[in-house]
Amino acid sequence: MPASTTRARKGHPPTPAPIPTIPCIGCDIGTTGVHIAVSSTNKPKFIAFDGDWTAALADLVPAGAYVALEPTGWHYSAPIIEAFRYLKAQILIVNNATTGNIRKEIQSVSKTDDLDARTLSGIAQMFADGVPLKHVHPADISRISAARTLRMLIHAHACLTRERIRSINRLRQLAFSVAPICAQSFETWLRCAQAGYPDADGILYLATNVNTSPGFEHGNSRKSVRKLAEALPVWADGHDMRIPVAIEVENLNFTQPRQESIENRIAEIINGELFGAVTTLWKTVPGASDIRIGCILTACNSNPTDYTSNDFLAAIGGQPKFAQSGKRQTRDMNIAGFRPARSVATLWALNLISPSAPNNPLKATAQRLERQNKKIRPRIRAQLINILWGIAKNGTPYRFVEAK
Repeated sequence: MPASTTRARKGHPPTPAPIPTIPCIGCDIGTTGVHIAVSSTNKPKFIAFDGDWTAALADLVPAGAYVALEPTGWHYSAPIIEAFRYLKAQILIVNNATTGNIRKEIQSVSKTDDLDARTLSGIAQMFADGVPLKHVHPADISRISAARTLRMLIHAHACLTRERIRSINRLRQLAFSVAPICAQSFETWLRCAQAGYPDADGILYLATNVNTSPGFEHGNSRKSVRKLAEALPVWADGHDMRIPVAIEVENLNFTQPRQESIENRIAEIINGELFGAVTTLWKTVPGASDIRIGCILTACNSNPTDYTSNDFLAAIGGQPKFAQSGKRQTRDMNIAGFRPARSVATLWALNLISPSAPNNPLKATAQRLERQNKKIRPRIRAQLINILWGIAKNGTPYRFVEAK
């Protein structure tokens, strides 16, 4: 008798054997443990992160089971994903917004860990049944790891950038305290300060010995030091500024090489095998840079083709909030999204409408909005984000044909 049928009664056709179903499990991750739901109707079980919690997982998660979970910032989910990989489960990554929308439909508008786990179990079941779901996809561990590393590098670069700007601003104030001309000729004064001569006496001494001083080999640098020394007023001193200036210079010298090292690491990741294709396409847009592309990739979890145009816009923070009250309609700036990506998208868009930028669609939009007395910045930022999404989605490089 074939394995796919059961014994039939006389005069009746054989009935097919029941098809084994794949377990569909939902996992809600917390800081102290996980809630595991084996179905969307049963009460989940809580497994604390103490003792042999992997063995407790193995009792509920058989090999080959679908396990749906949210990324939870990747750091909390990383050990859980590794445990499920060890148990040979099929891991599904579910966007937080998708979980919230489906929970409201099939569970409740309330949000609890139990409801989230049951909702994720239902999402796993829908995925197993072939129901198309937005932002639900099998976990690509190498991409997840690279995206997590990229996010940390972007945050570290942003922190160093802020610290570097603050150091430079404090040094400008210290330069002004020596004499206003030092703040006006800040680059020259900063080179003097880095050589150990931030005060007036030091600058005058350096001007007479600049030919033999290291770091001033170029003729223009020596000329600028002499020019600064000649412009110093007779009352200029700044001797008491030596220690504060030395501290800020040391801080600046510390952050700059670290920032460059992080930039090289970001470039290595985005130009690598995983993200190299979309990076190459986005580099065809005028004004593109590794840092800007890295921020945009981080905002969309390094997978822009998995987003709709509106979701991509919202992930970066370029989607304005719309409100209507009677005849009054407003569109305000949205502070949601990945802030470093929103910042670089804004600067990138402003670069594209500058007079020195080549002709591009954003320039025409900015000119039209200016004539209509409308806000320019949020709209050209949204236009640039839509251009980037279209390039990634269609797999074609940037090409601008100016209308005749």
